[in-house]
Amino acid sequence: MRNRLYFAGVFTIAPAALMAACSHASPVVSHEAGVDASLVIDAPATDDVIDAGFEEPEPEYAHPQVHRVLHLGDSTVGFAGGLTKALRPMFTDAGIKYYGDSYTAAGIQSYDDDKDKRLAVLLKAFKPDMVIINMGMNNLTVPHPEVLVGHIKSIVKKILGDGPVPRLCYWIGPPSWRPDRRLLNPVLEASTAPCAFFNSSNLMLERQKDKVHPTDKGGEVWAKHFFYFFNTGKELIDDDVVDGGGH
Repeated sequence: MRNRLYFAGVFTIAPAALMAACSHASPVVSHEAGVDASLVIDAPATDDVIDAGFEEPEPEYAHPQVHRVLHLGDSTVGFAGGLTKALRPMFTDAGIKYYGDSYTAAGIQSYDDDKDKRLAVLLKAFKPDMVIINMGMNNLTVPHPEVLVGHIKSIVKKILGDGPVPRLCYWIGPPSWRPDRRLLNPVLEASTAPCAFFNSSNLMLERQKDKVHPTDKGGEVWAKHFFYFFNTGKELIDDDVVDGGGH
């Protein structure tokens, strides 16, 4: 149903102009007294009106309120250099305690099945309210990474804990390196919830001589992008991002 707008008043219209107007559209005949039927104008109903210039504002990002961060995972955590060296002062300057643990040659399955229960020991020792995990660099060449989904979800469950309030969690996906099949990161992204997933695969990072582990300079770039994601919930787009590959 369309609403009608009626303009009541005294108008003087030349017969020729009136006939010309009638030749384009047949006016709707009005039965209301005192209104010239030829002056009835169709107007869109309220439901049809769209203000093209109005956009719903994006909800404000809720910055995580944390006090103790435990950063763990494989050797890309950086030991005392690389990513750890760059992230530590960023968190410290924000008033957040930062603890790092690097595990050489750790993979998703081996970390989950670890007989020493390294993850559980670290969580108990540092009592973090947020965990960052770097894991997957040693799994990038797996031809069918979907077989790791059970282990990925198991690690996430252990990180979240069984307390009344789950820990905050960020899973940092591995930066690409040859011969990366580019299959693992999509599986991680789909399987790490409720941990937030940070995709590093398109970052151009300076590497050490092994062409795998980032240098301190590469760690600075990596940390800058992750910390921006932590603070805003958004991806930082700059010259360090290379679409289709970061090796």
